[in-house]
Amino acid sequence: MKLITITLPVFFEEEAEAITSLFDAGLEILHLRKPGASYEDMENLLNRLPTEYLERIVTHEHFQLASYRNLKGIHLNGRNPIAPAGFTGHISRSCHSLEEVSKYKTTCDYVFLSHIRQYFQRGIFLCLYFRHPAKGAASGHYRC
Repeated sequence: MKLITITLPVFFEEEAEAITSLFDAGLEILHLRKPGASYEDMENLLNRLPTEYLERIVTHEHFQLASYRNLKGIHLNGRNPIAPAGFTGHISRSCHSLEEVSKYKTTCDYVFLSHIRQYFQRGIFLCLYFRHPAKGAASGHYRC
């Protein structure tokens, strides 16, 4: 199982330092989720992070940053549902039903299953599906 976290949707003071501390403590993957943020604000945050951690960041916005800054990859969601033409890097996706998980699990490295309020009363339930390339794209395990 991998340790993955998602940023707050808004920037905050000393965020770069907080992210660096998470990576220093063993965070494997950070999802940079800043809906409505400008390209410049996203790049400014990335510029304040140690270069060696950029390859462990997945962006939810401004997909061109993934290639330009050598990020781990991109995350598809309702705001940005389609990968850029020719993109061959890491892709993850938000899903809101088990049907969506089944639909997208073979084209993504993993998916987030969220907003399953009919099963859980509070907050967001997060579940990851990881592909196991050695066993084929259709195999995998749900980890919740």
